[in-house]
Amino acid sequence: MSAYHVKRALEILRDEGVLQLSNSTYSFIRNRSKKKFHRIRTQWRYRKPSHPRFQETYLVPVDEIKYILWQNDLRENFGGSKPGKWEVLDGDWDLAKEEFERTPIYLGFNQRFTENREWEETSYYSWLREELEYTQEECLNRLNKYDELYHDIKTNGYDKSQPIIVHIGRNGEYIRHNGVHRLSIAKILEIDSIPVKVRNVHTNWQALRKDVCKNGLSEGQERLRDHPDLQDILD
Repeated sequence: MSAYHVKRALEILRDEGVLQLSNSTYSFIRNRSKKKFHRIRTQWRYRKPSHPRFQETYLVPVDEIKYILWQNDLRENFGGSKPGKWEVLDGDWDLAKEEFERTPIYLGFNQRFTENREWEETSYYSWLREELEYTQEECLNRLNKYDELYHDIKTNGYDKSQPIIVHIGRNGEYIRHNGVHRLSIAKILEIDSIPVKVRNVHTNWQALRKDVCKNGLSEGQERLRDHPDLQDILD
């Protein structure tokens, strides 16, 4: 248990009493146990070489992560509920993707760090104010933190212990799930590659992985020889 959890437990005991601390401790242990069980089940379920690379961190060229899937769009494809992580998913969920470099977040970062604009003059600021209804103070408190993140990555390089979470669509395209700010900075700084972890995979791509693992690349699949998600099964 981390120092944060100890501190939080003492705060609950002081402010809400022994009963609430007991309930909170039970919920904490139950959730931790469920996560551990799910992780172990996934490792067992997807243990063959052809299975998806769930829970594995590997490097992907930054230019290969071209799309983003907003979580609300993902939920809409599954009846309003976000699908579980580490699952192979059928359907058209991946078609809701958008081009990453056309998002107000990436455009705003580019305006800030490439064009040297004030945050108030960026697309990201306008999006936060108009779409999410942030106040000016809320916007600037949030955005000023990204100045620090940008300069940290520029000075010290990308922290390889902080992978971007991605989906893989039907054609093998990488689709950002989270890490939008770090990915924007990596693109602006022209970092070659960053670590990713895969959350969900489309059934079509998983079928291709299985076929390649069994039969190798066909002549029509040679274009995929350098695909990062196939390197573990190619000779």
